[in-house]
Parts: sequence; structure tokens; C-alpha cells
Amino acid sequence: MSTPNPISSQDDTTRFGYEEASKLELLTRRQFQILRGIAQGKSNKTIAQELGIKTNTVGNHLLTIYRDLEISEDQNQRVVAALMFHKVLR
Repeated sequence: MSTPNPISSQDDTTRFGYEEASKLELLTRRQFQILRGIAQGKSNKTIAQELGIKTNTVGNHLLTIYRDLEISEDQNQRVVAALMFHKVLR
């Protein structure tokens, strides 16, 4: 049984911009949890401990998140991802 994505409501897509919301909808529940941790300024290690997963697993999820959100390697990826999260979910 899959858990619905927390940003998939019509209100979110019209209120915060379809493009940002639709990109975040590509994320799995776990990736969204990791992105929330990044947006809260937490380290990969802290996020891993809170979710009960390995730090390397957090890093692997982040690579996928950056790819899915189209955040290039030359940008400060953590900052851009956190800003996208906050822009869509304030």
C-alpha cells in the first residue's frame, strides 16, 4: 500500500506553482522525508539516524532527488533543494 504524496493536492499546485509541485510529486515518500531533513538543515548522518537507514543510503537518495528536481552539480545542491521544498510547502 503506498502512502499518498503530501503535496499532491490541487491547492498546492495552484498556490505554489505547478512546475515546482509537479517535480516534488516525482519523489518517493522516503525521498520526501530526506528532502524535508535537508530543508531543516540536518546532516546526512542525522537524517539517517532519524529514519533508521545508513548514511550512504541518504546520499544515494539525494543524488536521485537532485536528478529528479533537475538540480545541476554546479549548483549548491542542498541549498537549491531546500529552497524548492520551502517555496512549495511554506
